[in-house]
Amino acid sequence: MAQGIRTLELATYIDAENPTIGDWRIVNGDFSWLTADDPDATAQSIARRLLTYRGEVFSDQLRGFPWFQSILGQRGAIPRLQSLIRQAVATTPGVRSCQSAGYSVDQTTRSISITWQAIFDDGKIYTSADFDIPFVIEAS
Repeated sequence: MAQGIRTLELATYIDAENPTIGDWRIVNGDFSWLTADDPDATAQSIARRLLTYRGEVFSDQLRGFPWFQSILGQRGAIPRLQSLIRQAVATTPGVRSCQSAGYSVDQTTRSISITWQAIFDDGKIYTSADFDIPFVIEAS
Protein backbone atom coordinates (compact mmCIF):
# COMPACT_ATOMS: atom_id res chain seq x y z
CA MET A 1 0.00 0.00 0.00
CA ALA A 2 1.32 3.46 -0.83
CA GLN A 3 2.55 5.43 2.14
CA GLY A 4 0.24 8.21 3.31
CA ILE A 5 -2.94 6.62 1.97
CA ARG A 6 -5.40 5.70 4.68
CA THR A 7 -8.22 3.24 4.24
CA LEU A 8 -11.14 2.30 6.40
CA GLU A 9 -12.12 -1.34 6.54
CA LEU A 10 -14.97 -3.00 8.39
CA ALA A 11 -13.65 -5.30 11.11
CA THR A 12 -15.79 -8.42 11.21
CA TYR A 13 -13.76 -10.36 13.77
CA ILE A 14 -11.30 -9.80 16.61
CA ASP A 15 -7.60 -10.55 16.08
CA ALA A 16 -4.24 -9.38 17.45
CA GLU A 17 -4.33 -6.13 15.46
CA ASN A 18 -8.00 -5.50 16.15
CA PRO A 19 -8.66 -6.32 19.83
CA THR A 20 -11.88 -4.34 20.04
CA ILE A 21 -14.94 -3.99 17.84
CA GLY A 22 -16.36 -0.45 17.86
CA ASP A 23 -16.93 2.67 15.81
CA TRP A 24 -14.18 4.47 13.89
CA ARG A 25 -13.12 8.06 14.19
CA ILE A 26 -10.35 9.98 12.44
CA VAL A 27 -7.73 11.66 14.66
CA ASN A 28 -4.96 13.68 12.98
CA GLY A 29 -5.37 11.67 9.83
CA ASP A 30 -5.09 8.34 11.66
CA PHE A 31 -7.91 6.01 12.54
CA SER A 32 -8.58 5.09 16.15
CA TRP A 33 -11.32 3.20 17.91
CA LEU A 34 -14.25 4.94 19.55
CA THR A 35 -15.21 2.35 22.15
CA ALA A 36 -18.30 2.20 24.30
CA ASP A 37 -16.46 3.49 27.38
CA ASP A 38 -15.04 6.52 25.55
CA PRO A 39 -16.66 9.81 26.69
CA ASP A 40 -17.10 10.83 23.03
CA ALA A 41 -19.09 7.66 22.40
CA THR A 42 -21.30 8.37 25.42
CA ALA A 43 -21.90 11.95 24.24
CA GLN A 44 -22.73 10.61 20.78
CA SER A 45 -25.26 8.24 22.36
CA ILE A 46 -26.84 11.13 24.27
CA ALA A 47 -27.08 13.15 21.06
CA ARG A 48 -28.62 10.20 19.24
CA ARG A 49 -31.24 9.83 21.99
CA LEU A 50 -32.13 13.53 21.96
CA LEU A 51 -32.01 14.09 18.20
CA THR A 52 -33.83 10.96 17.06
CA TYR A 53 -37.55 11.61 16.88
CA ARG A 54 -39.79 8.95 18.43
CA GLY A 55 -41.26 6.88 15.62
CA GLU A 56 -38.38 7.69 13.26
CA VAL A 57 -36.80 4.23 13.60
CA PHE A 58 -39.02 1.89 11.58
CA SER A 59 -37.93 -1.22 13.47
CA ASP A 60 -38.70 0.29 16.90
CA GLN A 61 -41.40 2.95 16.88
CA LEU A 62 -40.89 3.65 20.61
CA ARG A 63 -37.20 4.53 20.21
CA GLY A 64 -36.32 8.22 20.15
CA PHE A 65 -37.24 11.41 21.96
CA PRO A 66 -40.98 12.31 22.04
CA TRP A 67 -40.62 15.69 20.31
CA PHE A 68 -43.90 15.49 18.37
CA GLN A 69 -45.77 13.35 20.89
CA SER A 70 -44.99 15.42 24.00
CA ILE A 71 -43.27 18.72 23.15
CA LEU A 72 -43.61 20.39 19.75
CA GLY A 73 -47.06 21.81 19.14
CA GLN A 74 -48.31 20.75 22.57
CA ARG A 75 -49.64 23.48 24.88
CA GLY A 76 -47.78 23.74 28.17
CA ALA A 77 -45.27 21.08 27.16
CA ILE A 78 -42.09 23.15 27.35
CA PRO A 79 -41.92 23.01 31.19
CA ARG A 80 -41.84 19.18 30.94
CA LEU A 81 -38.94 19.35 28.52
CA GLN A 82 -36.29 19.69 31.23
CA SER A 83 -37.36 16.49 33.00
CA LEU A 84 -37.55 14.59 29.69
CA ILE A 85 -34.02 15.73 28.77
CA ARG A 86 -32.73 14.76 32.21
CA GLN A 87 -34.34 11.31 31.90
CA ALA A 88 -32.91 10.75 28.40
CA VAL A 89 -29.39 11.71 29.52
CA ALA A 90 -29.53 9.75 32.80
CA THR A 91 -30.65 6.52 31.12
CA THR A 92 -27.96 6.60 28.43
CA PRO A 93 -25.44 3.75 28.73
CA GLY A 94 -22.17 5.21 30.02
CA VAL A 95 -23.89 7.84 32.18
CA ARG A 96 -23.83 7.34 35.94
CA SER A 97 -26.14 10.29 36.69
CA CYS A 98 -27.47 13.50 35.16
CA GLN A 99 -26.62 16.52 37.31
CA SER A 100 -28.58 19.09 35.33
CA ALA A 101 -30.48 19.51 32.11
CA GLY A 102 -31.72 22.62 30.41
CA TYR A 103 -32.72 24.24 27.18
CA SER A 104 -33.15 27.60 25.53
CA VAL A 105 -35.79 28.45 22.99
CA ASP A 106 -35.02 30.85 20.13
CA GLN A 107 -38.32 32.08 18.71
CA THR A 108 -36.58 33.81 15.78
CA THR A 109 -34.89 30.68 14.44
CA ARG A 110 -37.58 28.38 15.86
CA SER A 111 -34.97 26.21 17.53
CA ILE A 112 -34.34 24.62 20.91
CA SER A 113 -30.76 24.29 22.19
CA ILE A 114 -30.23 21.57 24.77
CA THR A 115 -27.66 21.62 27.56
CA TRP A 116 -26.79 18.97 30.12
CA GLN A 117 -24.22 18.09 32.76
CA ALA A 118 -23.65 14.47 33.72
CA ILE A 119 -21.30 12.16 35.54
CA PHE A 120 -20.11 9.46 33.15
CA ASP A 121 -19.08 5.95 34.15
CA ASP A 122 -15.43 7.10 34.34
CA GLY A 123 -16.46 9.28 37.31
CA LYS A 124 -15.77 12.58 35.53
CA ILE A 125 -18.30 15.37 35.05
CA TYR A 126 -18.98 16.34 31.44
CA THR A 127 -21.28 18.94 29.91
CA SER A 128 -22.82 19.21 26.47
CA ALA A 129 -20.33 22.04 25.78
CA ASP A 130 -17.40 19.62 26.17
CA PHE A 131 -18.24 17.92 22.88
CA ASP A 132 -18.39 19.17 19.32
CA ILE A 133 -21.93 17.87 18.87
CA PRO A 134 -24.79 20.30 18.21
CA PHE A 135 -27.68 19.63 20.56
CA VAL A 136 -30.14 21.76 18.58
CA ILE A 137 -33.63 20.96 17.32
CA GLU A 138 -34.82 23.22 14.50
CA ALA A 139 -38.30 23.55 13.07
CA SER A 140 -38.49 24.10 9.34
